[in-house]
Amino acid sequence: MFEGKLTSVLNKLLGEYVHGISAKDLSVAVFKGDVVLKNLRLKTEALNALDLPFVVRSGLVGKLSLQIPWRALGKQPVVATIERLYVVAGFADDVDGDAALTVEERTERWEKAKAALRRREIDEGETRWLESALADEATRDDPAKNEDAKGDGWLAGMLDTVLGNLEVSISKIHVRLEGDLVETGSGKRATASCADDPSSSSKDERFAAGATLESLVINTVDASGAPAFTVGGLAERMRKSAKLTGLAVYFDVGASSLAPEEGGWETVSPDAFVAAMEPGVVVSNVSKFRDDDGTSSFVASVHVPHGAPVHDPAATAQANRRQYLLEPVSAAAYYERRGKREPAGSLDAG
Repeated sequence: MFEGKLTSVLNKLLGEYVHGISAKDLSVAVFKGDVVLKNLRLKTEALNALDLPFVVRSGLVGKLSLQIPWRALGKQPVVATIERLYVVAGFADDVDGDAALTVEERTERWEKAKAALRRREIDEGETRWLESALADEATRDDPAKNEDAKGDGWLAGMLDTVLGNLEVSISKIHVRLEGDLVETGSGKRATASCADDPSSSSKDERFAAGATLESLVINTVDASGAPAFTVGGLAERMRKSAKLTGLAVYFDVGASSLAPEEGGWETVSPDAFVAAMEPGVVVSNVSKFRDDDGTSSFVASVHVPHGAPVHDPAATAQANRRQYLLEPVSAAAYYERRGKREPAGSLDAG
């Protein structure tokens, strides 16, 4: 029962946002307890349907894995891993298709989209609440449905235990926006993005902005901070630990697009996409230098495993001279939540 529900959820979530998902293969992988999906191309049309002020030109998930210990589901954690999540975006064109929207127009459009999304979420929440209330009322007078409800209660408890002990490991994320700073007299951008035609803008008019993350690890721990497994679900106290490595934000004025000369981002191969996007993401082995003009340079000594995509030289050179708004930082956090059965203020006593 649990396997079938999980397969349905994964099919819905993954199928909506990535290409190449086989429902049959995914179902088999889920029942085996070892889901491994590689080189998943993001559906740009699905992401663009969010009506953001940007258009996604290309995206890739290098590896997505889910390890499910079915024989010890309530005793061992489910481990979710994401490796190499790379996304490139540009400014969204105006509806006429000729000129790009101004910053003010983009912001207004984005705010309207967020408000519409919020209203839809509220409506869906109210609908689910009404359906649940009607189902509970019908169950009280029907013995057969009452038995089904007991089964659903067990499933909910198991799901609560699984999610409460879920271990998440994310590594190598790079989200990048490429564009130009040119504006015409009307306040419109001359071009949507230099990624489409790098020769249309001078070097000083181009820019690239982005965020990178080397890794993020989240797991359940005990009071001493050691990895642990809790079986009480929401009724028990939950402790989570998160370790973040190499979070950075940059804005490079004059940066050229990293898109391949032939075909651009839309037709780039997975290996070429990784080669362009990965330089500068891993910072734990980076040496920092201060240049004569006061800017910082980060030069990495990278060991490329056998068979891995070789980093693009131009992308590496650009990554080594990024203009950081937030230089690479690392941090650790600890979260503790009181269980439902514990009285208020009991966290202080732990």
